[in-house]
Amino acid sequence: MDISRSRCRLDFSVESVGMARDGPIATFACAMSVNVSVALHPATSISAIKRATLRPFTPCQFSLPAGGISEVMFRSLRLKVASGIASLRDLYVLPPTLWIAFAIYFPLGFINVSSIKLYLPLLRSLVACDVPVSDGEYSGSLHCGDRNLVISVALQQEAWLVALKLLCRMLSGPLLGALCDTHGRKPVLMLSISGITMASWLMMMACMQTAIPPIMILTGALALQGCTTAFSLCFKAMIADQLETGQRAKGFVVLNHVDVLSRGLTLCFVIWIQKIQFMHFDVLCLLAGMLGLVILLVCYFQLEETLPNQGTILDTSVSGLLRSSFKELSSPFELLRSSRFLQIRLAQMLLLQLGNGWESVLDSFMISTLGWGPGDWDLVNVPISSFREFWGMATSGLMVQWARNPRNSFWYQQASLGFGSAMLLIQTFAPFGAAFLLVPRCLLAFCPGDGGSDAAFFSSQFPPQAQASANGLLTAVDNIVSGVARWLFALASRAEGNCRKYKEDEALLLRSFYERMASRATARSEDCLHSAFQRAGFVCLVGLRPARAQEDGVGGHRPGAHTTSSKSPRDLQPQLVVETDASISTT
Repeated sequence: MDISRSRCRLDFSVESVGMARDGPIATFACAMSVNVSVALHPATSISAIKRATLRPFTPCQFSLPAGGISEVMFRSLRLKVASGIASLRDLYVLPPTLWIAFAIYFPLGFINVSSIKLYLPLLRSLVACDVPVSDGEYSGSLHCGDRNLVISVALQQEAWLVALKLLCRMLSGPLLGALCDTHGRKPVLMLSISGITMASWLMMMACMQTAIPPIMILTGALALQGCTTAFSLCFKAMIADQLETGQRAKGFVVLNHVDVLSRGLTLCFVIWIQKIQFMHFDVLCLLAGMLGLVILLVCYFQLEETLPNQGTILDTSVSGLLRSSFKELSSPFELLRSSRFLQIRLAQMLLLQLGNGWESVLDSFMISTLGWGPGDWDLVNVPISSFREFWGMATSGLMVQWARNPRNSFWYQQASLGFGSAMLLIQTFAPFGAAFLLVPRCLLAFCPGDGGSDAAFFSSQFPPQAQASANGLLTAVDNIVSGVARWLFALASRAEGNCRKYKEDEALLLRSFYERMASRATARSEDCLHSAFQRAGFVCLVGLRPARAQEDGVGGHRPGAHTTSSKSPRDLQPQLVVETDASISTT
């Protein structure tokens, strides 16, 4: 019988039965089983697969010093730590093209984040009014000494500029993603760098001249920056091009490390600029523009294109160009229509950003409800969020190796979702107090991230020619829902806060008004009081007016009462209106 081409497999297993300790010696009882599988080639006389199994367990015993148990456990722990360190060492083994891209990302992120953080100080420095600037009081402006006016005007202008930029990014995100997937990553990245460079120079022009209103130039600068910003989708697409599906997670981890370090340095720079009360932002804009020009040159000469096949235009006629352009620009929406995974991911992003909108009103909530001062919430919350970012960066190398296993990733997602939901429910429905807001946020900060597995999983669902289009749609939904969520929460907070303010002001005005009447031995009719409230703009809870009057020890409406004061009711009304307007203006 010819068995030269047959196969044989031997399965050896050991099952532990028990352990007994006798002094320093630990005795282990176990059972062994051996399975032998023999697969014979069909050319032999035996054509079926014969399997022989040694079923009876063979008992055995062996002894190990008791101190050896801890030694084995320590050795196992040491091996795990060594494998983790080896995985961290392997984390930074990337293609040279990606390292050049990350070297470009670091200063580019510095320019982008610093421009965003310095919008408001720049706008404050440009506010002009008739009040001269005083050396003893810092108003934030080079041309106006009225601090309240400077803050009010700058906040209104910032709201307009940020809304305009978000709208431009929402519209341009899918289009830039389509161009990035068709014509390559490098051209779109250079377009984005050129956009932020030109925006910096336009901001410099707004600071240096007064012939054209600065807000008009800044509007053009922010619109240009919003229409050309595509940094995130370009760099993520480069990672997907350069690394295989199983290796992409470490590329996203390194990108996150570079981003955290860049933003940390930028925040320190922004805080330093504001602490020294530096207001010559034309110099900063000039330096940002020059740095952007250097980055553009490095990108042109050093960075290689990573997309393997760029699109080519076969029909060069006008109609052919129009058809080709329409097909390119409509590709993200075709991708959205055909990919159910992308639809679910965008729906998840929509719900997530709608929920995150409440972060925009927490500062006002702490001031109005808990009596905190302006800026106290940021002073407490920024260290927590910064620790969370650095802790996630420190643990990302280990987490990316652990979460590579689909089973581990599944349980991590379930545990993270459950714990995060519980912490949010505590912050939302617990009694109002600083501890119920800060302690859950601290606990959430200790939860490590998934090490980039989420971004790697999202990237693995699309081919290289659709990476940027998918990220562009994600960016568009992120921007539009973030703006809408902020507006909804601000609207709800303003309505509830105004109603609460109306209640407080109503009681205060009733008390002061009736005390004034009692001191002067006067009485007023309910119609006069109601007209005064209507003129002051009080429309909430008018029905509670008699109850509040009873609590203050003053009777309600008395028919037939006449005014005996030396001043007429018409003379008393302007005083009430002036006090009410002052209370509303400080809200």
